[in-house]
This record gives sequence, C-alpha cells and structure tokens, in this order.
Amino acid sequence: MGEAIKGSFYQYLQGLKDSGYGIVYIYQLDKKVKDQNRRKRQRIQDEINSRRQRGRFDVRRPIHPGTSRLNDQSLPVKTEPRLLGRVALSATMSSFIWISIWGFNTFLLPLIRYYAQNLLPGSPAVETVEKTRKVWENTEFVLQFIFSSLWVLPLYIISKIVNGFWFVDVSNSVYQLYHGRPRAFPTVGKMIADFIYGLVIETVFLLQAMLVKHIPVMQELTYIMFCIHHSLLYALYAFEYKWFNMGLDVRLRIQMVETHWPYFCGFGTPLFVLTSVTYSFYPTVISACVFSILFPFFIISATKAGTPRETPAVRLRIFELSMSLCNTLFKTSVKARNNAEADNNSQYYLSNQQQR
Repeated sequence: MGEAIKGSFYQYLQGLKDSGYGIVYIYQLDKKVKDQNRRKRQRIQDEINSRRQRGRFDVRRPIHPGTSRLNDQSLPVKTEPRLLGRVALSATMSSFIWISIWGFNTFLLPLIRYYAQNLLPGSPAVETVEKTRKVWENTEFVLQFIFSSLWVLPLYIISKIVNGFWFVDVSNSVYQLYHGRPRAFPTVGKMIADFIYGLVIETVFLLQAMLVKHIPVMQELTYIMFCIHHSLLYALYAFEYKWFNMGLDVRLRIQMVETHWPYFCGFGTPLFVLTSVTYSFYPTVISACVFSILFPFFIISATKAGTPRETPAVRLRIFELSMSLCNTLFKTSVKARNNAEADNNSQYYLSNQQQR
C-alpha cells in the first residue's frame, strides 16, 4: 500500500514537471522545426543534383508531392508556422478581449456614470440620490448587457474558433518533429463521429465536476474531487491533439487518462490552479482568456511528453458515469430515429396499398 501511494505521488510530480516543458523549450522547438524543414529541402536539392549528374533529370516528373515541376525554382518552400508566432497570436487575441473588458469596466462605465449624475436634474436630497442610484443600476445593467452581447460574445466566439486552428497548427508541428507523420483515421466519418462523441463526453464530464462540487458531504473531500475532475479534464484537452494524430479513438484516450490518473492529474493541475485563481477575481470570460493564453504551452508539453510505463495499482474510473450517460443518450436517439423511420415506411406502405 505504501509503495502504491509512493509511486502515484512520483507520477503526480512527473506530470507537474512535464507540464512546464512547453514554456521552457518553445524557443528550442521553433529552431528544431526550422532545421528540420531546411534539411528536408536540402535532401530534395541533393536528389535534383544527383539526377542531373546522371543525366536522368526530368523537369516534368515531380519529386516532392507539393511540387508540380522540378527545377531550382520549384523546390517546396512551404514551411510550418512558427510555434512562437502562433502562441503569440493566440495570446494577443485573448489579451485583447481581456483588456477591452477591463477598459470598459474601469474607464468607460465610471465616465458614463460621472456625466449621467451631473446631467440629471434635482436637488441632493435623499430621495433624489436614491432615485439616481436606482436609475444608474438599471442603466449599468443595460450597458453591460449590450457590451457583452455585441462585443465580448462575438469576439470570444471568433477567438475560440481561430485559436482552435492555431492550436492544431502548433500540435501538428511538434508532433511531426518528434513522432513523424500523423496517422489518419480509417474514414472521415469515423473521425467526425469520434470528435462529436468525445466532445459530448467532455461536456457531460464537466457537468459531473460541477455536481460533485455541490454534494453536501464533507466540503473538503468534494472540493478535492472537483480539483481532480478539472485537472484530468484539462490534461485530456492537451493530450487529445497528440492522441488524435496517433489515431487513438476516444475510448482509448479516456482509458489512458483513467489508467495513469496520477500523472495526468499532476499535468493538468497548473492550468487548473491558474484559471481558478483568475476566476475568483474576474468574470468567466477573463478566466477563459487566461486558459487560451496558457493552453498552447500545455499542448506542446503534452505532445513532447510520454506516458509513464508504471501503472498505478488502482484505475480511477472517473469517466465511467459520463460515458454511460452518453452511450444511453446516443442509443436512445438512434432508437428513436429508427422507430421514426419505421413508422414512415409503414405509413408509406399502407398508403401504397390503399391506392392499389
């Protein structure tokens, strides 16, 4: 028992250490990706020169799939996007949302309130002051709603979509550097189904974490379980990019997290702590912005890191409930759709019989 606890603690510390790899080595990774692309172009150039020397060079025959003709000018010049550039762009967009919210609440709202109080007529009586306060509370609520609906929400949605593409670029660059060409799913349909199924499981698991926090039994224990839920979920977010490139379906990805749960709990702890501290002082959108700024570094760390070989004594089946609910949901929806199709077919058959 003592050895099992000691091993789990060591795996937790290893996850903590591996989570910081992206922040420390992002500059080196950028240089390695650049060197890899340069060596690739050099190999193609050497092959061109070799064919020329042998007298078998055909400009109509492509050597590289990304080129239509082969000559000195047709070498593939496509390079992977710089990791640091993608991370900087993601951080800039998220910081812009953060600064806009801060500027609205710190400067614009107090300025509007100042002018509104000076322009409103009336004496400084208690009734007038109370009325002015109520009017301003309603006005502030309307202004906050308009600002959130017309500025923050659209900008936040756009940033999530754009950041998603940038995160994929970062993950693919690091994966090709350390693991080679990604493995594709057998079919596009299976890939889409796996993505949707995983997204539903993660959403249900997030709701499960929220419910665990509000269980009225030993608040310390429920909060620890809440932290474990979020740490494992954040680790799953980061490692999914790597596992998706490896061709692992969602069941295998969740099995990996449940089997090596101390390691993944340690890996996701820093991101959970930083976003939780931000959420304690700022709105949810600000916490999401902090998540978007830090998440690319954890993607790099997850793509570079390797899962420990030692397996803990106990597998934490923490996703079991969410997966069961999702399976029931999908089976019910499929059954309802099949019943509806059967009813339509039977009605069509009866109508044809009546016409005959």
